[in-house]
Amino acid sequence: MGLSRSRCCHLGAAVCLIALIFLCVTWELLLAPLRPGGSWMVFKVIPLLFPLRGVLKRDIYTMQWSSMLILLYFAEGIVRATSDHAATAIMLGWIEIALSCLYFLCILCYLHPYKKAAGTIARQAIRKAPERVHDLVGSGPIVVSGWDARRKTQTGQWPDEALQRRRSPERAVGRPRRRS
Repeated sequence: MGLSRSRCCHLGAAVCLIALIFLCVTWELLLAPLRPGGSWMVFKVIPLLFPLRGVLKRDIYTMQWSSMLILLYFAEGIVRATSDHAATAIMLGWIEIALSCLYFLCILCYLHPYKKAAGTIARQAIRKAPERVHDLVGSGPIVVSGWDARRKTQTGQWPDEALQRRRSPERAVGRPRRRS
């Protein structure tokens, strides 16, 4: 029984997130803390705990925003890998970079089919929108948040200028029209 691409990407993202949480905790408490005995930097792992449940449950919205959150850990890994002097801290920085990049790529690969399907649905809705508006409104003006958005007549010409200038006194002074 082989793993599908989607399942493999989800599994990779979940493993990377758990490994990054484990790495951050052990880094700041045991392996190479900023101060001997551990440091308050261990609390940097807390934002990684928020998306953990959603990633494990394959929640698409959680995966979308966590892909942006993980970039903070990528940046932190770059800073720590290039600015620390201890060899252990440099190695841990590069591991953090690798885990965050792998997580980001796995999430992108997992979300790609969903984003592609959403784009197809949006294009279909946009194509059908003018037909629906014409069915709902007929040949009258379309009122969108207080402004008249006129459509072209059957001949493809815009209505007469006088018809486009129908304004109420309230709209003439710039106040939005109230609906009763």
